[in-house]
Amino acid sequence: MNACNAIYHPSLSPVYCIGCSSQLTREQSKLLFRTGYVRVGMPLGACESCIEKNETLRRLWTSVSTDTSYDYLLLREKRA
Repeated sequence: MNACNAIYHPSLSPVYCIGCSSQLTREQSKLLFRTGYVRVGMPLGACESCIEKNETLRRLWTSVSTDTSYDYLLLREKRA
């Protein structure tokens, strides 16, 4: 099979972690953004360790995983 005829599979494309600036596989990325790209089409995301360390990424993950508004989570944290 010629490499030029290889079938593109999205799960094989790399993801750029915005927390640690490393290149991940989609399986390693816990958070994947639908918009925002770097390096000619590499999607942005975040790895699990960066989500645990970074307050903003942790809030984004909570919002996505619980289907709760990001703004609501932010207001709730400010009131506490």
